[in-house]
Amino acid sequence: MLDNNIQTKSLPKSQSRQARLLFRMTETFSENEKIKALIVRGSIAKGLSDEYSDVDFLLIAKNECFFEIVVNLKKYFPNDIRLLTDKGWIDTNVPNFGGIGFVYLVKFEGVLMQLDVYLLPEENAEKIVTFKDKKFLILKKPLNYGKRLNLDSHRYSDKINKLIGKHPDDFQLFFDVLLHFEMLSKYICRENVFLAYKYWYLLNSKIILFIRTILEPETKDFLFYDVSRQLEKYHFKELYEFEKHLKTIAGLFDYGSLMALFKMFTKLMKKHYSQLYKENLGLIREVKSYMVEIYETRQASLRNAPKGAI
Repeated sequence: MLDNNIQTKSLPKSQSRQARLLFRMTETFSENEKIKALIVRGSIAKGLSDEYSDVDFLLIAKNECFFEIVVNLKKYFPNDIRLLTDKGWIDTNVPNFGGIGFVYLVKFEGVLMQLDVYLLPEENAEKIVTFKDKKFLILKKPLNYGKRLNLDSHRYSDKINKLIGKHPDDFQLFFDVLLHFEMLSKYICRENVFLAYKYWYLLNSKIILFIRTILEPETKDFLFYDVSRQLEKYHFKELYEFEKHLKTIAGLFDYGSLMALFKMFTKLMKKHYSQLYKENLGLIREVKSYMVEIYETRQASLRNAPKGAI
């Protein structure tokens, strides 16, 4: 039984771009016999999405088909949803629920969007199904799950950890930084001060970790690390640039400072991770274009707003 009223085929194509992307994903995955249920989560499920919202798409697979779906996930994507990289960023929280999650940056209808895809085997679906911020798009049959996570019955935990272990750390960190540039840009355009500050702080923290990984890769997993004391011994041009950025930033919503930081990050990529940079140059350019578009949208909004409104 569906606990909400969002049935598959009834997502109108006239709705938002996010709804149309969700419609295409649902249309494609609903035909797969290995899938038991499709769910939307997050702001779309709560009816709070806007033109910048992520799409949170969750698949529940038959137990015996779970890893086949995970390994071949990209093959199932509709052709009009263009992945901007052949790998997704692995969400490391989802294994706690007995599944795995990937975050993609995609191009759909000519616009960059964030698409989060989570996958669970049917027998581990109980926790996620009880979440309130979700709506079923498809439920083929009642789900059959136990009263607790059954991570050992199909060796899910071991296999998921192996998959995560094969994912290149350099790519994971690089993509994480790009995601934070994208998310910060969205919250700046939304004029959401608190979340913009959160992602500004997280972005700068990720870049510190990125610099640490270049200079002292053995410390990248250290929870406690005295950045000032440890890195001051290096005569590292980009480190000085980053310090200057943190000292002279004109304000949270300063576009010039954000773009200067993006330029510094891409220079670091090109210099220290040249192969990764070349492989993902298209993705880097798409994120930069998105940031420029966000800035122009915000500037237009400021110009057109009544005096005193913003």
